[in-house]
Amino acid sequence: MPFQKIHYDELAKDIVVYIKRKNGTIDYVTFDSDTIFTTNSKIPDKHKHKYQLTDGFEDTHEGLRNYMGKLLRWIREFFCESKMMFGIGLRYTLGFSHNSSVMSIFHQLVPSKFYDFIEQVNLDESEWIEKCHNGGLQYCQPQTCESFSYDFKSMYPSCLTQRDFFISSKGGTEIILDKMPSYDDLYMGYGYIRCKITCTDPDIKKLIAFSKNHVYTDITIMFVYELQKKMDIKMDLIIDGKPNAYIYNKDDLIDTRDIFIVWFARLSKLKLKHPSNKLFKRCLSSLWGCLCQANTITKTEQQLEDENIDYDFFGTPKYIVKNLSYNADGTQYYELVNRENPYLHNLARIKASLTSYVRIKTARTALLKLDKVIRIHTDSICFSEPFNYKNIYGLLPEEKSSGNIKWINVNEYEKVE
Repeated sequence: MPFQKIHYDELAKDIVVYIKRKNGTIDYVTFDSDTIFTTNSKIPDKHKHKYQLTDGFEDTHEGLRNYMGKLLRWIREFFCESKMMFGIGLRYTLGFSHNSSVMSIFHQLVPSKFYDFIEQVNLDESEWIEKCHNGGLQYCQPQTCESFSYDFKSMYPSCLTQRDFFISSKGGTEIILDKMPSYDDLYMGYGYIRCKITCTDPDIKKLIAFSKNHVYTDITIMFVYELQKKMDIKMDLIIDGKPNAYIYNKDDLIDTRDIFIVWFARLSKLKLKHPSNKLFKRCLSSLWGCLCQANTITKTEQQLEDENIDYDFFGTPKYIVKNLSYNADGTQYYELVNRENPYLHNLARIKASLTSYVRIKTARTALLKLDKVIRIHTDSICFSEPFNYKNIYGLLPEEKSSGNIKWINVNEYEKVE
């Protein structure tokens, strides 16, 4: 049988690669030209597919051209390799930006029946979510020393496939507790609790990310209970007449593995086959952030009036004012969140739970050699001596931040020759 070529419908004669400059201008290059265009407003509407210049490419005209060439190759590779592996050609350009393309790949791999029954997060629930610390674990002891760094491979996406990671398929209820729930109680669906966590042990900063709002997930509270056996750590429930907990019905809890396992397995296989194709890594590492995108709009006061948008700072309008900000030229604009659907996607309920789960996974690794921890940055841990990483799933040596390193802060370091 003669070899049959795999054809790919580009969709995309309108692709542009662009970068926003600090002065407000946008430089971009088109699919079919090496010419660099500059605009003071926005990219013309005829260009539907707009992909921002990514890390690893120079912030120059040549960098834009180089990225365009790579991007077109990666898009074709994405389609052709998935077609050969799985019989389904995955089309990155069904999205119109990197974020929407990441979402489109997810939708192409995961039938909607696996998640469309999940209720949207409402405004009350979103306020509990946003009051948690929703970033990675961060720690650094400035010094210069021999360093041994290790990274978790695909930390966030792999955690979505763990059998002990759950979210609720429905919203919960605000309640007022008169005492902290026990460790065993927390298995019953406690989502968020308002409490003050205090500890005099300086090593606690290597293990817990404190919430400035004193709101913590049940996942974090359970971990704190475990730490109480090792450290002088206290938890005091905040009792002030306001709701101090948000709980879910335990019967509504679902295993996210059922949703994400095929998506994760197939993209991981593609990434392994083509490690230089950054689109595979983007689709894996960026999905959780895309799922948690806020459903917001930004408008000037004049635009709000002209478009007759229903908004206020309080009450029950369609949009609630989240922030009041200023452009570089001093003009004022409002950032508004949709009151009924504050997030774009129903899976946004993973946000606080996933970040808590990831921090604790990192913290448990740090606990194995806590006194030797130099730096922690989300999925990366650095020790002052070698660490036995082979029995920890997904943890691998990281060369970039290993060696004789001058540590300045979490984000800044340099190798010393």
